[in-house]
Amino acid sequence: MTQRSLELTAETGITFDAAVISEEALGWARAYSGELVKGITDTTRKLVSESVSTFIETPGMTRGDLERLLEPAFGPNKASQIAVTEVTRAYSQATNKHQEMLKREYDLEMRRVWQTRRDDLVCPICGPLNGMPEDDWPANLKGGPPAHVNCRCGDSLTSDDAETLRAEAITSQTAREKLLREKVAGEKPGVALTETPLPSELWQPDTADARAYADWQISEVARRHRTTPEKVQARIAERLREDLNGPVTIRRGLRGSQGIISDSRFKSQFETGTSRGLFDKGMRKTAEYHGLGAPLGLPDGERVIYGYFATGNDAVSSYGQVEWQLKDTVKQRTTYTIGDSLGAMRDREQVGSRDPEEIGAWDGEDLDRYYSKGVGRADDGIGYLEAQIQGGVNLGDVERVRFHLIRGPTAFEDIADELTKLGIPWDVTWEP
Repeated sequence: MTQRSLELTAETGITFDAAVISEEALGWARAYSGELVKGITDTTRKLVSESVSTFIETPGMTRGDLERLLEPAFGPNKASQIAVTEVTRAYSQATNKHQEMLKREYDLEMRRVWQTRRDDLVCPICGPLNGMPEDDWPANLKGGPPAHVNCRCGDSLTSDDAETLRAEAITSQTAREKLLREKVAGEKPGVALTETPLPSELWQPDTADARAYADWQISEVARRHRTTPEKVQARIAERLREDLNGPVTIRRGLRGSQGIISDSRFKSQFETGTSRGLFDKGMRKTAEYHGLGAPLGLPDGERVIYGYFATGNDAVSSYGQVEWQLKDTVKQRTTYTIGDSLGAMRDREQVGSRDPEEIGAWDGEDLDRYYSKGVGRADDGIGYLEAQIQGGVNLGDVERVRFHLIRGPTAFEDIADELTKLGIPWDVTWEP
């Protein structure tokens, strides 16, 4: 028995044994492991279940051994992701089941506590959760770890009250944040918002995992279309070269556009605290760290500004009525991804790139649709390529502005007047 098991036994009078959790993890792995892994077949899902089960029930078996069982089907990088994530999930679900059993059979109320590895690899999503009682976990993580692909966290059971646990966790996190601030303070200062860094100064993400994931997805697209991976890759790269020739564009609403003129620059999501999609600071920091190489401690005012490259489909109107087209010089510090980057970058399945042949920037979920446009499928491709702009965007970077308006009273005239004074061309497209 572990030290914590002994403590719980002393507190409650009920015997706790870590072996019971392992047995329950084994049962969960046999029944469910692999069900949440994206883009796999029933055969490969069965392989995941059997491999994770073997790992749990075999004393002395290492994570490397588990990865080797998975590699023939998934490749080394994806195998590593699955090994970490599914083992984390199995033990977390076992803890949940054990908690339910204690309530059912002993009427014992136990509380789950989030546990990270407390090392330099802990991400911004999980770091603030360390030591926190389940009462304080986000709604989307009420089931416990994993919080994301490659999550190494766990959870434990305690009879302590939530207030005590919360106070201890906050004290611990405050000390950790102090260390992080001291580390960030010693790093090279970020580039000023008005400057355009040379391409050599762009952040450099680790592309290995993203390339491995894309390579697998390219093969899947080729299989579905009865062609070769080489032809799929060539077709997508050709389309990208065409679409990336267009301007980098940002959409904002009328109110947001007034703010841009007042501030003489575009603010990041971290500054405005808003997004037309999902806004989660921890998730976005993790995504930019893994997918772009952005430092975790980067100030809010120096974070990425998101825009898009048009692909011929109107899928950006929900982001606002005002289309800000930027000068071509901005492309020197702009990366792209096929489709929305948030989830894929967070899970290390995608990176931003300026190279149309960098497969790491190709998101598997949108890859088929992007390839399919113009090759006999009814699917009309995807709505845009996401653009990630580093170094900030100010009014001096704007080439022209287009208003997309419905006829009737609007507040666009004031914005248009300011644009005219600034010498920025603009026009209006009246929507039906």
